[in-house]
Amino acid sequence: MEWWKHGKLEELISEYEAIQKRLKKSVKTKKQSDRKAFCSRVMLQGQVNKALRFVDNASDIDGKHDITTDIKKKLKEKHPKAQ
Repeated sequence: MEWWKHGKLEELISEYEAIQKRLKKSVKTKKQSDRKAFCSRVMLQGQVNKALRFVDNASDIDGKHDITTDIKKKLKEKHPKAQ
């Protein structure tokens, strides 16, 4: 409020932008975490095809790779079939 009273608009705008940037980063990190958890959960359940479709469609997951036949083969080798 002191900045407002003293007409320090540049400082207010800078603080506003910094807060907005932190909030956006926090929301993005939470979304990525939720997506990774979902993908891990379905892989542990042996639902390889469901996980592959999810990863293939989610372009903003960190470490995402294009799904190739080699990657599909390796994932199927590493994870059990669904029961």
